[in-house]
Parts: sequence; structure tokens; C-alpha cells
Amino acid sequence: MLKLAKLLHHKGFHITFVNTEHNHKRLLRSQGPHSLDGLPHFRFDMIPDGLPPSDATPPRTSPRSIYIYIFMMMTDPTYFSNGYLETLVSWTSGMKSIRLRDFPTFIRTLDHQDILLNFIIQEVERSSRASAVILNTFDTLEHDVLESLSSVFPHIYTIGPLQLLADQIQDEALRSVGGSLWREEPECLPWLDSKEPGSVVYVNFGSITVMTAGQLIEFAWGLANSQKPFLWIIRPDLVASESAVLPPEFIEEIAGRGMLARWCRQEEVLKHQAIGELVQSSSSCSIYSITTIFFYYFGCRKYFKDIKYQSCYSLSDNAI
Repeated sequence: MLKLAKLLHHKGFHITFVNTEHNHKRLLRSQGPHSLDGLPHFRFDMIPDGLPPSDATPPRTSPRSIYIYIFMMMTDPTYFSNGYLETLVSWTSGMKSIRLRDFPTFIRTLDHQDILLNFIIQEVERSSRASAVILNTFDTLEHDVLESLSSVFPHIYTIGPLQLLADQIQDEALRSVGGSLWREEPECLPWLDSKEPGSVVYVNFGSITVMTAGQLIEFAWGLANSQKPFLWIIRPDLVASESAVLPPEFIEEIAGRGMLARWCRQEEVLKHQAIGELVQSSSSCSIYSITTIFFYYFGCRKYFKDIKYQSCYSLSDNAI
């Protein structure tokens, strides 16, 4: 969203970028006390979010683009365990080889009154009344889906790849406006400079996904046993309700071969010649970042929301 705002400002629009109070304060902590002072005709503002003053547990939410889903209401609890979700779906125009289990988790519910499900339904219905719908994608990546959507939304516009468009902005002050909620560790880039081209596995599950302590340890030893150099981004809240603690034996095993960081300059890391493989959560934003920079092998870890569908779609013959 910030890239879009910067592009619009670059074209002459006056911008007010609105965050919740919580995220506004997080941006000030991660980017610096004057990072949101803004520019002429580009200002930041905040609105109440109803959260308590404590910043101990940041909410795992983020602005998202508009997505259109076929809604699947479950009627029998056994559907979740009897293999029914493996059924291939033939009525999703523009998408091939999609199973019921690949639909977002928030629409696989037995509760017709589910708050999130009904919110999504309401937003889709509102979208049909919009004068235009913009999507952060591009035709080459999702041609069939976009063609199908255009029959529902005649005024649909693709605005991607935002990253390549944003790279064309020459105004250094505008380019420097950042939106990372985590403090970036610049040490990652010099470390990558010391590695051979295409040799490093880059692991980043994004800013929302969480895992259990057991999953963290299992994944850590998988990286260690790969015998490959790797850069692994481990957010402080990556492990649900716990601190992300790795065993001393793992730290000893990866000495000189692996680097652990809390956050990094993601786009610069993705562009770095040392990166050869990527393991990520398969969110739509991550996929578009990859495909608009260059192509290389990547693996998807499926957790929740639309990530299950994104990983299925991106690793099939539908897209990448």
C-alpha cells in the first residue's frame, strides 16, 4: 500500500497515509522518531484502533489487496478429516487443479455467523458497486484469473508490478519513506556479500505467520542438515505465545554458515546475487516481490488465511 501511495504522490497526488495508532507507534519505533514527518503533500495520520496502550503483543494484521473468493460453507464436521477436502474443484473459473483444502482457512467453517467470513462476503458485495477495482498483480502472472474476474468486475485494473514501478522513482526523499514495522538489520547485506552467487537459502515467513516452538526447532535442524549457507529471519513473535529460542547445539552447528536476524531489507536481500533459494509463507505480497525481481527456486510453508491457496496456485502450472 505504501508503494502505491508513493507512486501516486510521484504522479502529483496529495497523499494522507492512515495507520492505526498501534502500527503508527510501531513505525516510529522501527524507523525513527522523525520517520513519519512526511513530505510536502505526503503526510501520515493515525486513527484509533481500540487496542489497550500496551505494545507487548502486536496484532498480526496488515493491509491487504481485494481478493474474490468462492465461498465454501461446511455442513458436516467429518469433512475436515474424512478426505473430503481432497476433492478437486471444477467450478473455479481461471484456476486449475484446486482442491477444497486449498481454499483459505477462514471460509472453511461450520459457523455461518463467523465474523471474518461474513466480513469478507460483505466486502466482496461492496466491491461489485465500486467504480473501479485495483489489484496488485499483472496480466502475465495471473491472466486466466484476471480474465475471469473481468466478467464480474468490468472496471478491473492491475497495477503491478509495484516494485519495478517504485524503483523508477528518482526522488530520494520519497524513496526513503519506509513502512517496515520491524527494525531492519543492515548487517545482512555485508554477510551476503561474502557468499558465492546463488549459494544462499533465504528464509522469511513474513510479518504475520507464526509457528510452534516444536516447528521452529524442526525447521532449524532441517536448515542445518541441508549443509547450505542460509539467512533466516526470525521475528521476536514468530513463535506463538513464546520466545523464539534455538538450542545451543544448533548455533554451534551453523557457525560460519548461517545468519539469524530479526528483520532485514527484504527487497535488497531478494535482489542480492548470493540468494539462490527462498523459503517463505507464500503470501501474495511475497510472491509478487519474487516474480518482479527475478525467478529462482522457492518453497512454500502453508499456515493459514489465503496462504494455503497462494502456495498451491504458485507452485502449480497455473502461474510461476
